[in-house]
Amino acid sequence: MRDRNREVLLVRIFSLKDCRCTSEDYINILLKNGSAYPCFCTDRRIQLIKREAIRAQEIPKYDNRCRHLSAKEVEERMRTGTPYCVRFKISDKEESFHDLIYGPISYNVSLNEGDPVILKSDGYPTYHFANVVDDHLMEISHVLRGVEWQISTTKHLFLYRAFGWDPPLYGHLPLLMNADGTKLSKRQNDIRISSYRNNHIFPLTLLNFIVNSGGGFGKDQERHLKPQCYTIDELCEQFDLSKINSHSGKLMADRLLEFNRLEIKRRLKNDDQRQKLIESTRVLAKKHFEERNLGNSVQLSDEFIGKVLDWSQNRIEKLPDLFSPNLVFIWTLPTSYNVDDNIFIVIPALKEGLSKMEVINKDELNALLRRISNECDLKYGLFMKTLRAILSGLKEGPSVAEMIEILGKEDTIRRLDLCLNKTIFVK
Repeated sequence: MRDRNREVLLVRIFSLKDCRCTSEDYINILLKNGSAYPCFCTDRRIQLIKREAIRAQEIPKYDNRCRHLSAKEVEERMRTGTPYCVRFKISDKEESFHDLIYGPISYNVSLNEGDPVILKSDGYPTYHFANVVDDHLMEISHVLRGVEWQISTTKHLFLYRAFGWDPPLYGHLPLLMNADGTKLSKRQNDIRISSYRNNHIFPLTLLNFIVNSGGGFGKDQERHLKPQCYTIDELCEQFDLSKINSHSGKLMADRLLEFNRLEIKRRLKNDDQRQKLIESTRVLAKKHFEERNLGNSVQLSDEFIGKVLDWSQNRIEKLPDLFSPNLVFIWTLPTSYNVDDNIFIVIPALKEGLSKMEVINKDELNALLRRISNECDLKYGLFMKTLRAILSGLKEGPSVAEMIEILGKEDTIRRLDLCLNKTIFVK
C-alpha cells in the first residue's frame, strides 16, 4: 500500500509541475546511461534463487543475471514480447554518507541484496525510485525519516548520482517504542489514528504526546518537568535538529491523557475553540442521555456547558469523562429521595445560607455546612451523605461543596426544593 500511494503521489507531482515526463521517461534516462537494465527473470526463477539461498544458509538475493545480457539478447527478448521489469545497478563497494543524527555511516548494500527493481513489469515504479524522483522534483533539501530506512539511503544516493542530481541531506530518527521497550506495530489497534479519534483524543494532544516522547525541541527538559500542550507554530519555533537524540524514545500512555487534559484547558482560553468544545460536549450529552430517555431533562445551554467545562478542566482527561457515573448529577435531577427527618428539617436553613451568598465559594460552603451541622447537632458525615443523595442521587462522588459549586446557587436551591416538596419536575 505504501508503494502504491507513493506512485500515485509521483504522478501527481508530474502533473503539478506541468511536466510531460512520466516515470518511464526517467527510467529511460537510467537505461540509456547504463545505470539500469531490463530483467527478464520470471517470478518462479526468483523464488528458486531465494529457496536455494535459504537452503544453503546464505542471504537470499537476486544474482544480477540479466545485468550481463548482451544488447543483442535484450533486443531479441524485447522483440518477442517477453515480460520484464527494470533493475538498477548498485555498486559492490562501500558507500559513505553523513547522517544528520547518527554521524558518518558506511554501508555496502550489495552484501545483502542484488540489483533492486525500480520499475515493475506492470509499469509501476517502486518506492525507492519514486521516492528519489519525487523528492528531486519537489526540491527537497532535508529528508528526516525513521532509522529503519537508514540502510536504504545508500541505494537512494546511488540513484541521485546516476541521474546527476544533488541529493538532499539525510537524517534518520530513532524509533518510538512501547513503554515496555517493545516495537510499535501497526497491528496494535490502539496506535491507529482512528482509535485515538474514537477515544476523543485531540490532534494536538497526539502531536505533543509524540514530541514529548522523542527529541529535537528546545524545551525538552521543561516539557518533561512541566508538560504543556504547544501549538504547531510553537513547536515549529522550538524545533532544533541538533537536539534530536540518537536513542529510542518510549511512549508513556499516562502522558497521553495528561496532554489531552492540557489541550482542553488551552482550548477553553480561546473563544472559537471554546465554542467548539461546548458544541462537542452538547453532542456527547445528547447521545448519552437520549440513549437513556433523559434527553428532555438535561441542561444544554452554552452558559451551563461552559460553566461545567471550566469547573471540570482539572478533573477530566477526555470530554466523555463528564458523563461518568459520578458526574451524571451535573446534567440530570435525582429521581428519588430517602431523607432522615432530622436532616430534612434543616434544609430550609441551608437554603437560607445559600441565598445569602453572593458568590459560591467552596471554602465558604464548607464553613456553612459545618456550622449548620454543629448548630443542629447533626453528625457531619451523615449530613454530607444525605445532602449528596439529595443533590445527586449518588452514594459516592465529589464533595458536597464541589457539587454545589458546579451546580450553582439556583440549581442547588431548586434541588433542595424538590426534596422538600417530594416532587420531581423538570424545566
